[in-house]
Amino acid sequence: MKSDILDCSIGRRTFLKAAGAGLGTVFGCKLLFKKDLVEKVLAQTNPTLAIFQLGTCAGCQVSLADFGMDMSTGTSNPTFADVLSSFEIVYHPLLADKLEEDFLASTQVDICVVEGIAGDTVVATELLEHARNISTLLITMGDCASYGGVPGLNAAKNLLNLYPVDQYVMSDGTLLQVDIKIPGCPPQPEHIVYVLTAGAMGEAILDGQVCDACIYDSGGARANELGEPGCKRDLGCKGDPTGPDRTTRICATSRSTGGVSPCTACDDVCLGCYEEVFPSTPFYEL
Repeated sequence: MKSDILDCSIGRRTFLKAAGAGLGTVFGCKLLFKKDLVEKVLAQTNPTLAIFQLGTCAGCQVSLADFGMDMSTGTSNPTFADVLSSFEIVYHPLLADKLEEDFLASTQVDICVVEGIAGDTVVATELLEHARNISTLLITMGDCASYGGVPGLNAAKNLLNLYPVDQYVMSDGTLLQVDIKIPGCPPQPEHIVYVLTAGAMGEAILDGQVCDACIYDSGGARANELGEPGCKRDLGCKGDPTGPDRTTRICATSRSTGGVSPCTACDDVCLGCYEEVFPSTPFYEL
């Protein structure tokens, strides 16, 4: 992504230029843009945007709001406010003076972003069917909404009936369809903004291995327990590339992290939180 894009106001033409480039799999994750839908949405003068939370820690919301805190590129330093100015917010309990009744009264919204885990005990889950029915694009933000995340581990142990958004059963008996998934726990700010603007605003998404940015040498001494210096691979650290379709980790190259892996930089393990199964190899079971 050329930095001069960030120095321009984000209007319809800029959106279409980015969307028309033909976006495919983004930053090495299974996050696919539906090109025709993206073009339709971003062709609007001020696309309408709704964002709501289910059962969640709100970490994704914080990550989105953090965009621009340390994201300067050249002479430009785009912020979350710059992104929001390109949309008409029709519902967002944290940022807009809109009631749930206003959202339920809406008959059409261009983009609806959902954060958090769904489930029988999560009150806002009842909004999902309406959100799908009125949205051109339904986007899940973060691991909980996209794949189940940490709360979803409860279901595996038959503790709580919690599940990702695309496991919600609609009134017609079908599963709710999600158009775009943004993985991460939480996703890095520029990844969220990259999706919301189809790349027109936000940093270029680069690949990188967590092991490359770890404070320990992945080929050096191995730690046998948490708190012991050395590579944590034997304890379940997922910093190394794993799986046939997964060759890199991207958090270590994000500008919002300062180009380091936030977890391994503080002597913790990487849980592979951009994978579909989180954590794929829980270190605590080892």
